[in-house]
Amino acid sequence: MPLSVIFEQVKTLAIQGGGCLGKGQAVALVELEKRATKPLYQIFGFVGGTSVGAIIGAPLACGITMAQVNKFFDEDAPVIFSGSFLNTISQAWRSKYSAAPLEAALQNMLGDRTLADCKTNFIATSYDYATDRLVFFKSYEPSFEDENCVIIGPDSSIKLWQVLRASSAAQTYFPAYQLNDMVLMDGGNTGDNAPDLLVLTEAQKFVPVLQNEMLSVGSGNSKWDVNAGSMANPSVFWAGIETVKLTFSAGESNAVILAGKNLGSNYYRFVADLGEGYGLDDCSAEAFAGMTKAWQAAIAANPAIFTKFSS
Repeated sequence: MPLSVIFEQVKTLAIQGGGCLGKGQAVALVELEKRATKPLYQIFGFVGGTSVGAIIGAPLACGITMAQVNKFFDEDAPVIFSGSFLNTISQAWRSKYSAAPLEAALQNMLGDRTLADCKTNFIATSYDYATDRLVFFKSYEPSFEDENCVIIGPDSSIKLWQVLRASSAAQTYFPAYQLNDMVLMDGGNTGDNAPDLLVLTEAQKFVPVLQNEMLSVGSGNSKWDVNAGSMANPSVFWAGIETVKLTFSAGESNAVILAGKNLGSNYYRFVADLGEGYGLDDCSAEAFAGMTKAWQAAIAANPAIFTKFSS
């Protein structure tokens, strides 16, 4: 049910993309869920996610617990990202991973739910190769398209797992997702991998900016895992690989900075310092343990944020 214009603070949630780095975001939201006085979909009047941020945000918007989403990372991610050195070599002519395990895991988590099944307002991003247009999946507006963008709303028959498959089709890692005449790729290509400014813009349709409080959950600050030298005179292959890494590993994007400036003290950015770089497809037990430790440290250092968004 859409938000109405009211005169009290409305909490919104923006979840950044970042592949397996989403494990840390799930850890943080599990902790928030433990402290919350009610289900998270009742706390956040608006939820937006890009790529893995959408994979986390859509279940939340539907009332699925963050504990279950955390299991998605622990149990499904190692299957989704299973491979070998040959997978990396094969990226020269095809995607590194098959999409089948990802699609199966998403269907298992979401079943036949559609955008209309969201219990709070939800938006996810994608991009259509076929027509060179931005694509926005919205649970609160009817479907619409023009020369610049496509909106797929709750009146469509699209399943939520398809929405998330489209938003998380990270180039070089997974093939694009074909939906009717559209060829959809990762939502990070809509301009910013962090959906903060998008969420703020959409929420303002219902709630004045001064009544909007935002929790922005980043994917973890770390040293960029990008070989600068390879970009001085790159091959097409390495330009693609390193650009994707940069898109998903950069800490503070334009969307984060601008949303923060618009909301001022009503903007809460929560992100862990991972210290060392983690691969977007690194779902090893060691990597997940390191992420969990870093995020738990950030949680302990920022108790006020969790108190703020627990009711």
